[in-house]
Amino acid sequence: MAAADDAASYGATALLDSSVEASPTPAAAQPAAAQTSGARRLLIALLVLAALGVGIYFLGKHTEGVLQWQADLVDENRVLGVFACIGIFLPWIVLCLPTTLYEILVGYLFGVWQGALINAAGKLIGSNAAFFLGRYCFKQRVERLAAENWRVRRVQRLLAERPWGVAFLVRAAQIPIAVKNYGASGTPRH
Repeated sequence: MAAADDAASYGATALLDSSVEASPTPAAAQPAAAQTSGARRLLIALLVLAALGVGIYFLGKHTEGVLQWQADLVDENRVLGVFACIGIFLPWIVLCLPTTLYEILVGYLFGVWQGALINAAGKLIGSNAAFFLGRYCFKQRVERLAAENWRVRRVQRLLAERPWGVAFLVRAAQIPIAVKNYGASGTPRH
């Protein structure tokens, strides 16, 4: 069994290593456009994180008021309330915070079936945002963390071989959503 694990780990490492350049060039040898692109990505990531931090600070400081505001908003304008609920999911999913209590609140405000649809939409949009942040802003960090964890490497290898079936199984598995979103963002593109 250990030999099979080592072989699978070696295959996953080879898969990950083939998607990364063998010898990175020094920053001075890179074109100015590549340096600007990296700086732009870093700036965008910092702005997104700052906006999310301010939002979470506001929600943490004024949770009761925000929940009452959302309940009033749903009573006055259900469509705007739906978009507010989906928008609140975004930072929670991106920052890997638990959403269970908020999902219950949405179910209470909208009823079971509408609440389930709103929760699914919010989690889908938040998961996509986390995936794209992991793929385009934190790519090196995700690859480094994946290289350190044999389970993530194995799932990435399986995703590369059978993307649709494995993606469905991974989404259905009881794995933390952060591992699903950010781990999948490190898979090679097809």
